[in-house]
Amino acid sequence: MSVSARRSRLGAGRHDDRRRDRLARQGRTADVRRFTTPAGGRALFVSSPAGNEELFLEMGKLGPQPTPKQLCMRNHGYGLSGSHRTTSSQRFEVCPVPFVTVGQENSAPIDLYHEDHGSGRPVVLIHGFPLSGRAWERQERALLAAGRRVVTYDRRGLWRSSWPATGYDYDTFAAGLDELLTALDLRDVDLAGHSMGAGEVARYLGTFGFVRVRRAAITSGVKPYLLKTPETRHGAPQKSSTGSALTAACAAYFTECNKNFFDLDVTLGSRISAEAVQGEWNTAVGASPIATVAGVATWHSDLRTDLSKIDIPVLILHGTEDRALPIEACSPRRAELIRPVAQAFRRIGTLSSSSLKTTGGKP
Repeated sequence: MSVSARRSRLGAGRHDDRRRDRLARQGRTADVRRFTTPAGGRALFVSSPAGNEELFLEMGKLGPQPTPKQLCMRNHGYGLSGSHRTTSSQRFEVCPVPFVTVGQENSAPIDLYHEDHGSGRPVVLIHGFPLSGRAWERQERALLAAGRRVVTYDRRGLWRSSWPATGYDYDTFAAGLDELLTALDLRDVDLAGHSMGAGEVARYLGTFGFVRVRRAAITSGVKPYLLKTPETRHGAPQKSSTGSALTAACAAYFTECNKNFFDLDVTLGSRISAEAVQGEWNTAVGASPIATVAGVATWHSDLRTDLSKIDIPVLILHGTEDRALPIEACSPRRAELIRPVAQAFRRIGTLSSSSLKTTGGKP
C-alpha cells in the first residue's frame, strides 16, 4: 500500500472514531463501515442497535452518477439514484429521486425539486417569492382529499432545487415549468400560481400555450406591469430599494417584509402562529443569496402581452387586505387583459365583492 493510501485510510479511521464519539454523546452506539457505491464513489454506513440506519456519502467522490443532489430516503436509509442496487448486506435499495433536470451550469446539472402525490386530474401549484412548494401544504391536503393529483415544486434558487448563478427571469422559469410538465407527462392540468408564481403562470401560457393546461388560477398575483407609466398609475417608481436592502441585510429585510406579508399586526396569534412566521422566515433566508437578489428584477417584467394571449378559464383570487400587492393595483387590470376572466367578473360583480379574503402576499 502506498504512503498516500495509508494516510487516507488512517484519516478515514480517525474520522470514523470521531463519528462514533459523537453518536455516543447522543446516546447511540453504532457500527461504522465503509464501502464503495455502485457509482464508484465511497460512502460511510452507520447502523445503530435500535435499527436506525444512515448512509453518509462522501460528497465530491460519487462520480458522474449520481450527483450529491440526487439522494432520497427509503426504509430509514438513504439510497442512491439510478438503476443499480447495492449488495444485500448493505441493505440499501436504489430508488428514483424527485428532481427534473432543466439545465446545466458548468459541471453541475440544474435540478428542480418536486413532489408528486395522489391520482386523478393533476393540479400544479407554483409558489411565490421567496417561499417553497411547502407553502401549499394546506391546499395540497384538501386537493388530495378531493381525489386530485397534486404536484408542487421549488423554483430554481430556492430551498431544495439547484442554486445556479443565472436564469432568474420569467422566460427561464416558464421553460423550467414546461420541462417539469413534460417530464411528468402531465395533461389536462389545472395550473395555479401565487404572487410571483402567478407571473410564471402567465408567461408559461403566453409562451407555450394551452396544450397541457385545462384552466388556471391566480391568487394574489403580481401586477401585469409593476413599474409606473402613464398607463399604469398604480405602478412602482422606476428605481426600487428592495434589491439593495436584500444585499445589505437579507435576514433583517425578511423580518420586516413578513409584517406586511402576513398582516401580522392583525393576524398574529389568531390566523397565523409565530412558529409559522418563523418557518417562512427560515425558508426565505435559506434560499440562494444570488437568487434572492436577482429575483427582484423579475418583478419588473411586463406580463401584459402574456395575459392577453390567455384563452382558457382563469380564476382570480385576491385578498382585500393584501398590503404587499394591493388588490386595486393588481387584479382589475389583470381581469381586463384576460377576456374570459373579465366576462366572469362582470357576471359575478365587483372585484371586491368576489374576492377571497386572504392574508398578505409577497411577489
